[in-house]
Amino acid sequence: MARLSRERRRVARAFGRRLVAQALAAFAVLLVAIFLMDSLSGQSALASTRGVNKMLILGCRYHSQGNLAAAEREFRSVVQLDPNNAAAWSYLGLVLFKEGKRSESERAFVKAAALNRQDLFSNTWLGIIALGRGRIDDAERIFSLLEEKGRRI
Repeated sequence: MARLSRERRRVARAFGRRLVAQALAAFAVLLVAIFLMDSLSGQSALASTRGVNKMLILGCRYHSQGNLAAAEREFRSVVQLDPNNAAAWSYLGLVLFKEGKRSESERAFVKAAALNRQDLFSNTWLGIIALGRGRIDDAERIFSLLEEKGRRI
């Protein structure tokens, strides 16, 4: 691993913090959209959806209520039923990260990013995890790719 100057490490950490804030903001927007869907439909979103979508919404609700164990259970159920569901892998990665299960979280985000290469959320968290583990080169590579993707959006 190449040695980075103190300044480059500081810049990478600052960039990582900014990306964490953006990822959390994106997740908050998703939660707001779920609650808006609930109120605008005139009926419960849970009553109007079935199967996988119902479990995703329920998992997001558990997460927003701080019930991480229940959210993890819902998202794990979704990925068992639909292993190609990138959103479920991404949400599972976030919950696992918050529970302190960093290795499992990283695997979930890798799976989400592999299923959807345009997924800025999962890729951001992969960079954050790499940075937290001292893999500065990996983090710098991921953040550079994210910056390029961000310019194209």
